[in-house]
Amino acid sequence: MKVAIAFVVLYAIFQSLVWMLIYRNAIGPLLTTTAYVAGALFNVTGVPAKVIGNEILLATRTLRIDPDCTGLSLMALYAALVLAYPFTMRRRVIGLAAGLPALLVANMVRLDFVAQASQRLDERAFLFVHDYLFQIVMVGVVIGLWAVYLVSARRHAT
Repeated sequence: MKVAIAFVVLYAIFQSLVWMLIYRNAIGPLLTTTAYVAGALFNVTGVPAKVIGNEILLATRTLRIDPDCTGLSLMALYAALVLAYPFTMRRRVIGLAAGLPALLVANMVRLDFVAQASQRLDERAFLFVHDYLFQIVMVGVVIGLWAVYLVSARRHAT
């Protein structure tokens, strides 16, 4: 029960920090950086893209990078899961140091799949993939990374 309570409290704190950054408009540089990295990735993977600020112009539509596209909320979820579990602080730091960059990479892969889908699917199918399918997939990635962290931390704890 302590772990569950710690998770809820930590997640509320982290998510509140994310919302505060968004509210204070302090997230702009992250939005444009995400757009530029994603646009470069799209060009490499065969989806011609031009980036202007936080918008990525594709052949068939424009993708706007908003706060949800950065993966910050997913990182808040992962960090709360890792920090709530009663391992040593060293194990927690290792879990964050390994998991957060992995989430950034997974998020960029997700954005690339969104770009690929945007070029191949009609509007309705694209919105389903973007709004639902990839959200579920990314929560699954968070849970999967957390599971890997738990197994690894337990193995090293004994």
